[in-house]
Order: sequence, then C-alpha cells, then structure tokens
Amino acid sequence: MIPMRGVIGADSEIESSEFVGLLDAAYQNSRLKGVVIEMNSPGGSPVHSGIIYDAIRAKEQSYPDIPVFVVIEDMAASGGYYIASAASEIYADKASLVGSIGVISSGFDASNLLEKIGVERRTFTAGRNKAFLDPFAPMTEEAKTKWQAVLDETHQQFIDAVKEGRGDRLIITDDVFSGMVFTGSQAEKIGLIDGLASVSDILNTRFPNAEPLFYEPKQDSWKQLAKELGVEIATKVLNRTNLQ
Repeated sequence: MIPMRGVIGADSEIESSEFVGLLDAAYQNSRLKGVVIEMNSPGGSPVHSGIIYDAIRAKEQSYPDIPVFVVIEDMAASGGYYIASAASEIYADKASLVGSIGVISSGFDASNLLEKIGVERRTFTAGRNKAFLDPFAPMTEEAKTKWQAVLDETHQQFIDAVKEGRGDRLIITDDVFSGMVFTGSQAEKIGLIDGLASVSDILNTRFPNAEPLFYEPKQDSWKQLAKELGVEIATKVLNRTNLQ
C-alpha cells in the first residue's frame, strides 16, 4: 500500500525521489504480491510525474507477476493521472475526477497598467527571450510561438505515456486529450480506468489472504510538531468554549 496524496513536485506532498524510494523498498520485500497506490492528486510537475511513471513501468517490466493497482479517491487529474496511467489497472469511485490530460501555463500582461499609472519598467537581459514571461512587458510573437511549442511537446509526452499505459483499453475521443476531466463512470466508458472499486474492494477480491503493509512518506518533524500543536490548541479552544 502506497498512499499518494497531494500536489506533485519538488518540496510538495508527492516528490519523485521519495516515492521512487518507497516503490524500491516495497519491491525489496520477498513476500510482495502486489502494489496498491491510493491516489488523490490534482497534479503538478510533469517532470516528477514522468519520473514516477517511468519507475512504475520499469517495475512492471522487471516483475511481471506483481500487479500495480491505482485506486483513485477524490481525483487523479493531470499529473495525478499521468502517474496512474502507468499502473496495471486503475479503479475509481463513480464520482471521482479523472483525466485532465493537458498542460497549462498561465500569467498576465500588466504592461498597459504600468503605462496608465505612469510607471516605467527597467529590465536588463542578455538573450532576447530571457524575460519572455515578464508580466510587465508584452510577449513577442516569437516568444508566444516558442513557448506554445514547449507546452505542445510536454502535452505530447503526456499523451504518449497514457497511450502506452492504457493500450487497447483506451477509447480516443475528441475530449480525452483535451484537458477535460471526467467522472469515474465516464472514465470507465472511455477506458481511462478499468472499473469502479474502492481500496477495500481491491484488497478483498485481489488479495484476500494478504496482509497490507504501508509504505508512506516520512513527515518532516516540524510539520508533525505543527500538526500536533494545532490539534492541542484546537482541543483547548473547544474545551474552553464548552466550559463557557
């Protein structure tokens, strides 16, 4: 059992180096019968998503008799689904949010605002495209074209990973790679997932005699302390409120 919950990226809840290490540790257990990833993620870094995806695929190729299941809780969107698509099988709740196979880069252009309030921006660069994402300067057509090409290539990498992971189970529609999200019920119909099931369903049907063993990321001591202090303070506040 590997819980994978939160945003994907460096210094985030799901960091590739940590979860690849957890995966390695799980496969070092000689009694391993299968891997169940509890997924609940809105996505994040395509780099960290890709690294975890590749690690799962490599394990599946090296250990073909050990299946990897992903069970989606609230969502596996964007990078979350990128990772999930590497699994042998994917399951979700009928109301889970699945997909969002796309790439986004957002910002704003405040150059007209600076002009209106009489502020002149001074930016010095070496390289004509170095400041192409500067929100206080208009983006050139050259920069727009090249940045869109970066996003398109990243999107294609995502698409290729999903196609490889899902294979013939995937039904390609106009929406499936558009960045749209689907409910679990909708996702099952187009092959983004293999069925509707919970973690307990998978454990009971696929591993009825197995003993679940959790491989979880270590929480920083200061985060754990903050959590414990938060609970203690909240309890005191509630007790005081009740007394009053």
